[in-house]
Amino acid sequence: MIYAFEDFTIDTDRFQLAGPDGLIDAEPQALEFLIHMIRNRGQLVSKDALHETFWPDRVVSDAALSTLVRSARRLVSDSGEAQRIIATRHGRGFIFRADVREIAGPEIVSEAMRGTSSQVKPRVEGAPAIMVLPFEIVGEISDASGLGEGVTEEVMAALARTRWFPLIARNRVRTFLELPADARHPFRGLGATYLIEGGVFRDGDSIRLHLQLTDTEPAVHIHVSRHDLTYRGLFALLDEIATIVSATIQPELLDAERSKAESRDLSDLSAWQEFVLGQHLISSPDRTANENARKHFERALALEPGSGRIHAGLAMTHLWDYKYDWSDSAELSLGAAARDAERALTLAADDSWAWSILAICKLTLRRFDAAMADSERAIEVDPASAMAYGCHSWVLAYSGRYKDALVAFNHAMDLSPNDRRRGLWLTGRGVAQFGLGDFEGALASARDLIALSPDHPSGHRLKCASLASLGRNVEARRAAHTLLKLLPDHDVDEAISRQPFKSGLGSAYAAALKKAGLKGAGDREPLLPSASARKSSVNAYPIDYTKTKDGVRIAWSRIGSGPPLLASVRWLGNLALDHENPLSSDIVRRLAERFTLVQFDHRGMGQSQRDIDGLNLRDLAVDIEAVVQAAGLDRFALFTMAHGGAIAFEYMRRNPNRVSRFALFGGCTTGWRHPEWGEITGKTEAIMAVARLGWDAEEPTFRRLTVQAVVGDPPSEISAWLDDYLRQSINARTSVQIIEAIADFDYQDTLRKLAIPALVLHARDDHAVPIEHGQAVAKTIPGAIFREIPSRNNAFSQIDPDWESTLQETVCFLCDR
Repeated sequence: MIYAFEDFTIDTDRFQLAGPDGLIDAEPQALEFLIHMIRNRGQLVSKDALHETFWPDRVVSDAALSTLVRSARRLVSDSGEAQRIIATRHGRGFIFRADVREIAGPEIVSEAMRGTSSQVKPRVEGAPAIMVLPFEIVGEISDASGLGEGVTEEVMAALARTRWFPLIARNRVRTFLELPADARHPFRGLGATYLIEGGVFRDGDSIRLHLQLTDTEPAVHIHVSRHDLTYRGLFALLDEIATIVSATIQPELLDAERSKAESRDLSDLSAWQEFVLGQHLISSPDRTANENARKHFERALALEPGSGRIHAGLAMTHLWDYKYDWSDSAELSLGAAARDAERALTLAADDSWAWSILAICKLTLRRFDAAMADSERAIEVDPASAMAYGCHSWVLAYSGRYKDALVAFNHAMDLSPNDRRRGLWLTGRGVAQFGLGDFEGALASARDLIALSPDHPSGHRLKCASLASLGRNVEARRAAHTLLKLLPDHDVDEAISRQPFKSGLGSAYAAALKKAGLKGAGDREPLLPSASARKSSVNAYPIDYTKTKDGVRIAWSRIGSGPPLLASVRWLGNLALDHENPLSSDIVRRLAERFTLVQFDHRGMGQSQRDIDGLNLRDLAVDIEAVVQAAGLDRFALFTMAHGGAIAFEYMRRNPNRVSRFALFGGCTTGWRHPEWGEITGKTEAIMAVARLGWDAEEPTFRRLTVQAVVGDPPSEISAWLDDYLRQSINARTSVQIIEAIADFDYQDTLRKLAIPALVLHARDDHAVPIEHGQAVAKTIPGAIFREIPSRNNAFSQIDPDWESTLQETVCFLCDR
């Protein structure tokens, strides 16, 4: 589309602004702002909406928005004084007031050709347009013209399916070819940056395909190749030619665009140019390249927030972080990869790349069937994608289907023999060869991997295992020495636990690595007894049941004697197991010595009704109302922690004057999606993504992330107990609903009206809810007492060194002493 106003035009397909004197060098975000305002012309676009559009994941001041508006005005010779084109509505937002004419730009292949909705925007804005010329047919063929048209149509369909580049429509190409030769310029005439042409030559059943890719601006070939085929029928030939062209041209185009982007001022790149630079870096990255790729994708996303493909690129960087332990939290990196892959598919459900990444995320969680389905979906979406077949080979190899993995790998290499992303596929081939006992083949794959990426540990690890399995122990130890230079703290057992072997191959692989001289945690004496050795001497809590007014069954318990205290001192809850809970059982026992202690399991978890349709803060507050009524409580003290704070706020808002005193550990006034939470918002969304994929999976990634968010890094025996506890207490759907329920609340007004004694405790180094959020709670509640606790946990637990003194102060406060 071309927008024309006054003496200016904006070509959205080519991402160019032109004025009376020709092209204008425009800062990408300023041009994006103009396009956004034009698309909403005549309407007030609020400041909040602009912040959400241009800085969705960051908190920036209005000064940044003012700078953006000023830059956009300068591009079109407007100003804050004249406001001829962009008018300010002070305190509210902006209006694009100039008259705009819409002119059809280069006509591209319609979305209908791809069988998808026209509402999605899979491509990155600014991708160059491609023209496909009719293929020349030579040889003993009765209808050469018809076959030429058929080949061209199939090639265009295959290219359209990849959704990387816009294509000039066939009717426009025909009209273009009817022009005189001196008037035919693909770029000036149709906006085509690249030209694809070729010929099909037949001699009996032997077919030779010639392929050319031309950059139309300098009019130079950037790729020329030939491919020999065998005739097995017309339709098979058309499919094979289309697949070859699509698979061959795509990486060549991306590389050409990368070279152009590198030649530009790197501070003034479009979303597309940032994207192709990031895509190049993640093809075969080291740690620095991966970090730089992420920066390119983040800048691209700031320029084009709605691009699914850019989210897919971000997902790949997080996946590399997980695979090679390049981040502070491998589990969080996996969650971020799943989060961004899901975002990509939400924005463009037929993005083959995103399906492949999501498949690998699920494979990592050992959800083999789901991973297989997604990797097959990636191939279905784009049968010409070498990446889809390469990732499929990876899934097949780790699933124990070694021969199938080699077939998929070979097909990926046939499609794109020089693809820089083949490092991932080579890992799959090496695993498959190792699983088949072909250690010489696995060694060759390892050497190919190392040649491709010398600093990647995977190739060196595979080389160690292969050499050791061949009995070449001296060479194996030398290879192990090289690996330890890259990863001085390499642990065999930890490395193998990260690789999702479905069969017993993982044990054989680990044994071979140890034979090469590498060590693992399993070689050392355990420092702590196993989780199963932990037994509680405390009797199980008595359990009663009641129903909420919306008919949900709630489990609750009453123990101890003294003044009534309703307490939720557990992150989640399962009354059948909590008497053994290593984080809270002693705290509960101490509270029961001083109070009539009432506890309960919220809906969806523990011993309460698990099959629920939905869940929000109102529902959770209704659970408390039902328990209070069943227990016959009139006025009572309330002690809660973490996300239970928001539930308590909702209960007190709905039921004023029922709570006499209130103690809170690790709370906050607003939900994690509010702007002031910064990067924690992205981390929480990553946790949710892993929850959706693998809460119930054997691989404990999400449950480990949950534990880390609440109690940091507890001893291994406690982690093992909690992992099993979480699996028994709540399912993936409910866990996501709870996190979502506490995303958007704001109880500041409720807390300002709270007229009861309140004690607010917060861990000094809480990494899930930083201490300033707890301080905000205390400042908002009139007369509240604030205590900073020397801990890093979001939940009050008995593994804190000072838990007893903290509990003593809390008890004294709740007893009004």
